[in-house]
Amino acid sequence: MPLHPHYLINQGDVPWKAIFVKAPYDPKDKVNVTWLPGDELPAIE
Repeated sequence: MPLHPHYLINQGDVPWKAIFVKAPYDPKDKVNVTWLPGDELPAIE
């Protein structure tokens, strides 16, 4: 299980989308987190 999150902060005026590609793919090495701009950053357990 991943032990740390990566946060990106958009300081511009235009929304943007980041796409992360991790290779090779390992389905056990991910954590899905529901988050929207303006929400507090989620705690990682």
